[in-house]
Amino acid sequence: QKLNEFAVPFPLAQMITIMLVAHWLLTSVVVATSVESAVWAGFIAFAVTFSFWSVHYIGEELEQPFGDDPNDLPIAHMQKDLNASLSDLL
Repeated sequence: QKLNEFAVPFPLAQMITIMLVAHWLLTSVVVATSVESAVWAGFIAFAVTFSFWSVHYIGEELEQPFGDDPNDLPIAHMQKDLNASLSDLL
């Protein structure tokens, strides 16, 4: 069987989300106590948290690349192109 046929287990997905929320809260506290400037503290906390959540959502999209979403693979077009290439070989 192919690897993309197995979904990520629900408890793992929930734990990742819970850990990201905990990281979001802890990052703001740690940065606020470590950096003297409030502007820099806000920027650093936002940048780090945004980066981790972005990687999380990219991973979710890579987990299921097929479908009708705007960023999904154009399977119908790819199949037509493959069929055309195969018919040219004949």
